[in-house]
Amino acid sequence: AVAQFERERTAERIADVKASQKAKGRFLGGQRAPFGFRVGDDGSLVEDPVEHALVATMRDLRDQGLSFRKIASEVKQKSGHTLHPETVKRAIQFTAT
Repeated sequence: AVAQFERERTAERIADVKASQKAKGRFLGGQRAPFGFRVGDDGSLVEDPVEHALVATMRDLRDQGLSFRKIASEVKQKSGHTLHPETVKRAIQFTAT
């Protein structure tokens, strides 16, 4: 019973710290930074100007009705960046928030 209580308290403290860090704009990791961003010296996400411009292009192409696969193909043709269609989808969704 005591051990379970301690596990629950630890989980709550970790959740509180993560929520606090997220509220401060810190990147919590677990994966690479989203396409269009890099992790800054202070742990926050910072726009990568080149990639961010590509995300804007991706969004425009999506608004024109292109599939994520077709957008990935267009980006590769125009910029040389090889992206998986799922990366295109996540980049568009992440920057839309």
